[in-house]
Amino acid sequence: MSAADSPVRRPPASPASDGVSGNQTILPLSTFDILPTLYDLLSRLLPSPTDHEAPLEAHQLTIEASSLKIKLLKARAAVASLPDVDRSVEQQEEEIGRLETTIRQQREMLAGLSRKAQEAFQDANEGRATDDHDGGKNMTSSDM
Repeated sequence: MSAADSPVRRPPASPASDGVSGNQTILPLSTFDILPTLYDLLSRLLPSPTDHEAPLEAHQLTIEASSLKIKLLKARAAVASLPDVDRSVEQQEEEIGRLETTIRQQREMLAGLSRKAQEAFQDANEGRATDDHDGGKNMTSSDM
């Protein structure tokens, strides 16, 4: 199996993904690569002095095209098996909007936490600097 044929795993879906399971397989690219098959079929319709194969006759075309038909049927079935293929563009745009809102809220929360952490770090550093500059005058009995 080539790299183009090997299925790739998607990362697990987030809980906000409306029930789409996380272990979905992305279809291999070869599922949709019909051009080489189509080219081979069409090139056999016209006689060429460099071809080693005999040109196809019109009555042979249906038989020879069966591999292309099978490939197209497999591609159609593969697309139909994808999750959310039945969802409208509007439904997908609504979900994207919800997810973008969630991302924006999470980024705002992270920025707030970052500010608080920086303030706490600065306060801690200022406290240590004050303790270092008092010359040990504020030592407790336990420090002795």
